[in-house]
This record gives sequence, C-alpha cells and structure tokens, in this order.
Amino acid sequence: AEFELGDVTVVIGPNASGKSFLSYMLYSVLSTVPLGGPEDLEELPSGEAYLSSYLNVINKVLARSLREGLEDVFGVKYRELISAGHKDSRITFTDEGTGDLAITLGEEFKVETKLYRNVKLLITVEEGDSLPPFFIRVRTTRTDTGDFRIILYYNPAESPDKKDILEARKREALAFSLARLVLTLFFHNYYRSLEILPTERNLVISNLLGYLSTYISTNRLPKVSDKPVIRHFVRSLMSAMRLLRGEEISIPTFNLKCKVVEPFVLEVYENGNRIPLPLISSGYAQVLPVHILSRFGRFLIIEEPELNLHAGAQVRVANYLYDLVEREDKRLFLTTHSDIFAIQMAINHVKRGRDKGKTLKIYLLNKGKTEEIAYTERGDIESIPTITDVIREQVKAIYGE
Repeated sequence: AEFELGDVTVVIGPNASGKSFLSYMLYSVLSTVPLGGPEDLEELPSGEAYLSSYLNVINKVLARSLREGLEDVFGVKYRELISAGHKDSRITFTDEGTGDLAITLGEEFKVETKLYRNVKLLITVEEGDSLPPFFIRVRTTRTDTGDFRIILYYNPAESPDKKDILEARKREALAFSLARLVLTLFFHNYYRSLEILPTERNLVISNLLGYLSTYISTNRLPKVSDKPVIRHFVRSLMSAMRLLRGEEISIPTFNLKCKVVEPFVLEVYENGNRIPLPLISSGYAQVLPVHILSRFGRFLIIEEPELNLHAGAQVRVANYLYDLVEREDKRLFLTTHSDIFAIQMAINHVKRGRDKGKTLKIYLLNKGKTEEIAYTERGDIESIPTITDVIREQVKAIYGE
C-alpha cells in the first residue's frame, strides 16, 4: 500500500482490508524510542561528521527498536505480520525533504535509510559535574545553517577501572541520539507526539473505572485478554487524566463539559446535568477520549470515528474532528467504513480548510492496494468502490436489471 499523509488522511475499506494494520504500523513507527547499545558504535566520534556516515549504525538501532515496537503494539512476532503466501513485507516511509525509510519484514527484520541530502553534524563531549556518576545527558540542537549540534554531557568516573563503563554508555547514548535524529527528520514535530484511539475506546470509556483500576493496581492483565493497542490507549488516557485532574473541559460542539476528579474519575455533564458513564451515548463516548488526548498529541490516529453512530451523529463527529484540524492545527489519520463520514470530511475541507493551506487525502484500501479517491470542488465523492458496488447490487435486487 502506498499513500501520502495529508493534514487529514481518511482510509476507507471493507473489513479485513488492512486498515487497522496501517493504523498500528503508523503508531508503532511514530512512537518508537530508539534502543542504542554500546556495541553499535566501535568508537566515540568527535568533531564534524555527516549523518550519512552513520547509516549502518542508525539502521541497526532502528531495526532493533522498530521490531520491538511493532511486536509490542500488535502483540505478535513480526513474522506473523507477513501476508500469507509472501516471503516478506516491505513498508517505506518517504519525506520529500529527507529521504526514504524502508522497513522489511522477512527472515530478518531490516531497516534501510536513504537520505536525499547531506546532514552535517558537530559532535562534542563535555563534562557535566552536576550529573550523577555515569549519567549521560544528550542535547541535540539545529543551527542557523540547518546543521545539527550533538553534545554529550557526562560526569567523569570516580575510579579508573570504571572508565570502560563510562565510554560504553557514551557510545550507547550517541547511537540513540543519531537514530532519534533520523526519526525526527522524517516525522518532524509529530514524532513521539501522537495518540491512537482504537475501536474499543467506547468500551473503555463506558467501563472506565474497571479498566483504570486494573491498570493502576497491578498492571498484570494477561496479554492474551485484550489487544496490546488497548493498553497503549488506556495508559495514554491515564496520563492525560492525571495531568488534567481538577480541570473542567468544555466541548461546545456537543454542549458537553467534563471534569477529572480523584481518583481518575471522569464526570460528564450535558447542559449542566451529570451523565453517569455507563449511560453515556456512543456519540459522546467517541468524543470524550479524543478531546482529552488531543490536549497532548499533535497527531491523532482514530479508528472508525463513525462507530455505532447514526448518520446525523456521524456528521457532527466529522465536524468536530475538523475543528481540531482547523482551530488547533492537529493532524488526523482516520479509518472508516462510512461514505457519509468521508463525504462530510471532504465538505469541511473544501469549505473550511483548503483556503488555509490544509490538505485532505482520501484512499480506498482493498486487497492490499490503495487507490486515491477524488472529491469535487463542492466536497462530493462521486464513487467509493466497495460501497458504491454494494448500493448498485441493492438497486438491482429492488428494481431488477
């Protein structure tokens, strides 16, 4: 599958077409924390260098990190993600100003990075007496000329026999920093600033106390009992609620207000009347976690925003989501089964976002292939294969050939 991310990206497709795979893959890559090791660098460089000189090191670190991230989010070994009948799968991320980042899932998990331009580095190592022993702090900054300065601060070892440990930690920290720099170049300020909202979010909100008490008290819920991505969602929601404790949050589009009270209890009010969480409607259950997590993530991955919603509610949710793009400069990756939802996003874009430089991409995903879906100047989508085809069959069943 090949697609270009817009400010809003909508992916339409039938069940089991791979929409969740794309969502989880995108989340895994953009949230990956590089895992550097002392063996990745043979020696600690210093002075001027080019990022391309360290691509072998970077590829090794990213392969290790992305493999662990994918397996954590999907809950299976990476080889199980390869399509039946294929020896391998390849996913490539391209940034026009940076290069290509290709991930191959095969006998080995490989990452290949190709840079379109030379990125100059200035690497320095400095003592920092205020740091704990053997603690390494790395600071990466961009210069006025577009180069990058990487400074490793360290506290010298107290005894000579521990210098080898310190040098190993320096190499480990630099390997981590080089890999993190590449991910930042590819994904910009959306790297590590994203949230995922899986289809199970409604169930989590309706049973919030049960979920949160389980995760807070033991964090030992068997891995086979739910999708790992739910864990990521719940943990993000917990962190957000902890930071928003005591704050009243307003959602004018739905005449809603909510407040986080201790211990991790969410109170919801409609027109001033409190609504018990078990009685909250599906539409509100959709919006609440989106609104809470949008306070902290620049990039939101939302599966099936139209889930369990009537046509009118789908339109309201689409309007609300476009508010996040237009007013708060969020970026959205949305999967859907609904032509109504997709058309409303196109209408919003044409009327509200296009003149402001926003971009909207709509794709059909079917049988592992993507096809870009065009929309008119008015925001209409004339045909969505897999949906239009079903409607035609229904018309034939009613009126005949």
